[in-house]
Amino acid sequence: MFGKRCSLCGGKLNGQNICTECGLDNTKTDRNYKINQSSCDSQPLTHVHPHPEEKETKKKDKEKRKQTAYSQPKQNKSHGSKKWIAFIPVFLILLSMIISILSALGEFTQEWGDSGIEEFTWIFEDDDNFEYEYDPYEYVTRELSEDGEAFHASLGQGNYVVGVHIPEGNYTISSDGEYVSVAVNDEENGIWLYENLDAEMSERDDIRLYKGARVEVAGDAKVTFSTENGQVAAMTSYENPLSETVVLSGEQAVAGTDFEPGTYDLSVENGYGSVDIIIYDEQENVVEEYYLWLDVDYPEEREYKNVVLPKGSVLSWDNEQEMKMTLTPSEWILSEDYMSYYVQEGEY
Repeated sequence: MFGKRCSLCGGKLNGQNICTECGLDNTKTDRNYKINQSSCDSQPLTHVHPHPEEKETKKKDKEKRKQTAYSQPKQNKSHGSKKWIAFIPVFLILLSMIISILSALGEFTQEWGDSGIEEFTWIFEDDDNFEYEYDPYEYVTRELSEDGEAFHASLGQGNYVVGVHIPEGNYTISSDGEYVSVAVNDEENGIWLYENLDAEMSERDDIRLYKGARVEVAGDAKVTFSTENGQVAAMTSYENPLSETVVLSGEQAVAGTDFEPGTYDLSVENGYGSVDIIIYDEQENVVEEYYLWLDVDYPEEREYKNVVLPKGSVLSWDNEQEMKMTLTPSEWILSEDYMSYYVQEGEY
């Protein structure tokens, strides 16, 4: 993914917001993906809606893929799998013991906060009550400027860098989708957010985006980002040096072998399904892994923008649905040092 931190132990989260240290599910709730018909205003008159049985099959495929991603560690035959999973049982035993001790001393409660991150509160029965609530901006030392320009953008599925694709600022985000998520990964300022937008909560405010932060949008609708103090003048970006569109075939493609490393918009021209992406460093260690869901029948799920693929990155997919995909060079890039998108300079 894609950075994020666990609300319980502070460990990093994978692309499905499962902690790689303790295994905690950091998503707000298990929601179903959208299975209703999408708007066809932009479709030709010859467009045909999926048959109800086909839509039900897609729903099951999405749910199955989601459950698999949550319950199993990723593996790659040629590079091995992560070995941290062996630590989880020991950690869970220790966690259970700690909770038992705390429960004996006072009261232990667990609930979901507005940020979409699970909050843990311990309340002791003595006079000096102790409470803890997660503050995503606890470690931020720099305030956002109150001056700036009004900025509004409607962003679909993809990866966006603050200062490149959108300006720094304090944002309100909103969407009319049934299942939409926005994740913020800001290593420099210690900010890790995961927000769900749906019919129950279609808008969030006080989303502080600092220059350099990674913002990821996924789901069945676009997200509107609005700020009144956007630092537009401070934005910097570079035109993509790549120009060739690549058609993906088979069930796997490797950056540097099947296509040039770079930043691409990944789109599906036929079929639907998930695409697994694994990023390796020069020592063939897994740096990051996540999956994208693409579906040709739903306009906002056809494309995922700004996928950064350093040399050695592996894309794989199950081609039972005869997916036909293309990699189109993204318009703007952060840098031609593609690995720097995933790790800090000097760490690789």
